[in-house]
Amino acid sequence: MRGLVSATVAGRRAENLNAVVEAARGLATVSVKVQDVRIETDLEADLPAVFVDPVQVRQVLFNLIRKAIEAMSGRGPGSLVVRTAMAVGAVEFSVADRAPGISPEREGRPLSPYEATKLRGLGLSICRTIVEAHGGTIGARPYPGGGAAFGFTLPVGDSPDAPA
Repeated sequence: MRGLVSATVAGRRAENLNAVVEAARGLATVSVKVQDVRIETDLEADLPAVFVDPVQVRQVLFNLIRKAIEAMSGRGPGSLVVRTAMAVGAVEFSVADRAPGISPEREGRPLSPYEATKLRGLGLSICRTIVEAHGGTIGARPYPGGGAAFGFTLPVGDSPDAPA
């Protein structure tokens, strides 16, 4: 799986990451209507373009949004928040829900493939592979007020194969 994801370096291009978030949100909207969950965004303006495979990053975001919706299923109307923010040398993403949440001992630790499958399904392991192939990191933490926030970073670079 890692080899397949890493082979797409040639498909990377400078992308507006907020546009990628909006595309993932649009794809997830079909699922949201059935689940009675609203997707809100809090997108930092003027993010730099980042060299990514936009299809893969959209897939990561879609998967995190879908997993959050699944975790909130059956809890009545609710919302989740997708955020972007600039950090030192990277763009940060988070998808925060109001589901049962993450245990304190899991907070801030990177997701291992085993933990990803235990937490919320194999999809998180695939997300981890994609994010790491882009030079980023992925993890989870409790969301203030209840729930969980899954987040990842993507490094800002000057070329498609810029190191993290």
